[in-house]
Amino acid sequence: MMQFQIRINCGAEVYFVGHEKGDHFLLNPPTDSGRWKIDVLELESRMTELLSARKFGGVVRQYVFRFEIADFEKWGAWFAPDGNRVTYRPKSGSVESVGQLRWRDVKDLSPTEQFRQLKSAIARSIGNVATTKRRPKGFDANEFLHAVVESLDRIPVAEVRARRAA
Repeated sequence: MMQFQIRINCGAEVYFVGHEKGDHFLLNPPTDSGRWKIDVLELESRMTELLSARKFGGVVRQYVFRFEIADFEKWGAWFAPDGNRVTYRPKSGSVESVGQLRWRDVKDLSPTEQFRQLKSAIARSIGNVATTKRRPKGFDANEFLHAVVESLDRIPVAEVRARRAA
């Protein structure tokens, strides 16, 4: 059984649709109109649902996509320049891999285009698992990549499009 999880690390300049009423938004009004329009919690839920019955060899039971989105140049060493980090935790059966999107490149895109960019970042992060030195023994990263891409393609954008706060 495979669990797909998304953890977000973002710069303060990134605003998510649906979080407009948060304290940060009220205290720090945005200077531009860009918003992240994909509901990552819904995407995480759908991906876990689609991948839950699958096994990809070895002891890996959880894949954590560490989604970094920011204007990286503004943050200096806070974010790795290439986002090419993979962590394998054998005791928990977890693999974590970073995928990055530059905020200024995606902030004004349509939900469809943002989803396409996010899919590419997820695929790159899985590709990094296959080339890392300390990778899970027996885990078929290429088969996992194929299954994830196939699953992402089955999810309509309308199902993961973020909704404005009421």
